Amino acid sequence: MTREKKEFIISQIREEMKDAVSFTRNLSEQWDHGGKDDDDKK
Repeated sequence: MTREKKEFIISQIREEMKDAVSFTRNLSEQWDHGGKDDDDKK
């Protein structure tokens, strides 16, 4: 495998990991807000 190919794959993986991190962060934020809303209703 050429060096360029390796670097390309690594950058692809980094992008995917960034997406995954932001996705899970969004999910946990929604979860937090949802929990707070439920507490307010009671």
